Amino acid sequence: MITAKGKEAMLTKTRETADKIEAHFDTIENEIFNGDAFLKWRGSFDMKKVIIKKEGADVKIDYDIRLLNWPDGLSIKVYKHKALGVFAYLKDEEECQKYLNEKPVACRYWRESFYFSHRENLDSERYVLLEGNEMQDNDTHQCLEKIKCHLEEITNILSKCQ
Repeated sequence: MITAKGKEAMLTKTRETADKIEAHFDTIENEIFNGDAFLKWRGSFDMKKVIIKKEGADVKIDYDIRLLNWPDGLSIKVYKHKALGVFAYLKDEEECQKYLNEKPVACRYWRESFYFSHRENLDSERYVLLEGNEMQDNDTHQCLEKIKCHLEEITNILSKCQ
């Protein structure tokens, strides 16, 4: 049986972990909007953020990042649920196939979303860290690198369709 003191210690640790992860996601957001690596896209970003914090539960964070000139439903998702990951997706299967010129791969765990990429092994490729609560600075940098790679790939794919 867990004592009241033990339960409070667990809640405190959960809150501290959530705060740490939120700080890493704040860094990601700041770099996207202000960092030199994303300078060529500055002023073109739109970001939707969802943060779910429940007492005694791990924080869940979703950032959906897109450029304003992209087709509707096309975004890069950076998330921390159980795992930490990054992937590009489009909500419309027909549109996805039109741009990719191949049958799109459904995103595992994201209903009615399709990977927007020509890469292989997309279900495993998206992971940065399987245990997202262990997120460290190097994982934040890896997320930023993946975001930049997806931005460049999407820009390339869309430019071939114009």
